Amino acid sequence: MYNVRDSDPDDILGYLQSNTASSTDKVSYREAFCSRKYRKTLLILISITVCMSINGMYVIGSYGSVIYEKIYEADPTYTSVLTQSVIAILDPVSQLFCIPLIPRVGRRTLILFSALMVGLINVSIGIFDVTDVNLGAFIMFMALVFFTSIAQEPVYSLYILETSNNSIYGIVFFLGNGITILLGAVTPGIVKSLGPAMIFFFLGGLKLAIGVFQYLFLKETFHLSDKEKKSLYLTE
Repeated sequence: MYNVRDSDPDDILGYLQSNTASSTDKVSYREAFCSRKYRKTLLILISITVCMSINGMYVIGSYGSVIYEKIYEADPTYTSVLTQSVIAILDPVSQLFCIPLIPRVGRRTLILFSALMVGLINVSIGIFDVTDVNLGAFIMFMALVFFTSIAQEPVYSLYILETSNNSIYGIVFFLGNGITILLGAVTPGIVKSLGPAMIFFFLGGLKLAIGVFQYLFLKETFHLSDKEKKSLYLTE
């Protein structure tokens, strides 16, 4: 970390010029999408965007009442209202844990940990739905909210901002919105015809598969300068 107190303005300016990456942000969409130089960056950030979009939170956030009723059926102990009420409290409280966590733990560590946990949680929800274990499904819904809040959504967004230029960020942002729209279009039909378990099996399985890809190719950005982060995946 650069010690500003011990330097004059010229030293500070020189440090910023040598460690920031303003030149890497000046890339056209065509170059970002087609150039071999940015291909690895684009693939890595697409994997992160897909993981962020398929974590299951959009599904339960948009179609939770239908999904909960399908899973719990006529069980009076667990209801859609109870589940949504607990989630409404747990979600903002969980996000408080990420404030001290992110500065102390590497991005790669949190991303891989969340891919494993969220993938397994989605698969577990599917299993508990099939086996009619409502308590297990309820606990897994709470676990899904907790782990996405502390180890996924903030870290994924941070990693994308750290390693992308403006054009690549625009591409992955557009992709994320497209996946959300697609999930919104297919989820009601799948839940109605095949049941909620199929949605969670698919999301969990895909999440774990992408996690393997990230384990092999994802690099750490913790303690790197802005210039090093932006150049992390560039191919000359």
